[in-house]
Amino acid sequence: VTRGFDIGRKGMMYGGGCPPGADQEFLRGHSLGRRFYEVEEEIKRIDSDLRTYRSQSTTPDIDENTGQHAYSRMRDLEFERSRLESELRHLEWERARL
Repeated sequence: VTRGFDIGRKGMMYGGGCPPGADQEFLRGHSLGRRFYEVEEEIKRIDSDLRTYRSQSTTPDIDENTGQHAYSRMRDLEFERSRLESELRHLEWERARL
């Protein structure tokens, strides 16, 4: 389970190398680790997008429509980031139960 989790969290795919009967436990850990990886990558993407929108919104010559769009998009991204952070906490709880 732990090895599967570690490999999944690195974003690596399962290569089918487990002996018969051991693959179920490996895959259980791998699936959880892979979800950690996906959520963490999505948070990184959101952080990058937030930096871009914040930079745009502080440009002195920004027009009103572009500023409103940037603000709206930042609000949506911050909401999504908060949701993903909550999911990470849940995944941590799941990992503790492995």
